Amino acid sequence: MTLSSAKHIVKLADQLSGYTGLRETQICSRVFDDSNKIRRIRDGADLTIESYNRALAWFAKFWPQKLKWPDDIVRPEVEEREPLPKAAK
Repeated sequence: MTLSSAKHIVKLADQLSGYTGLRETQICSRVFDDSNKIRRIRDGADLTIESYNRALAWFAKFWPQKLKWPDDIVRPEVEEREPLPKAAK
């Protein structure tokens, strides 16, 4: 997996966070079951192809209808989109 591909996940998380108000760690926990994975990607860590594909599928499934998907990232097809689960208080 290239660093630029891993940065797609960072971009998606940033946009989703800005739109929903969820913290990066909350999104990261939902996507990877690891609240620090996106921080590590920002710091130069890489992703396996399997982790990248799973993350993209998660974002595609839960991406808000009113938020435009980034043009530079290919959006995978999903069988059914779902609303983003609410954050725990």
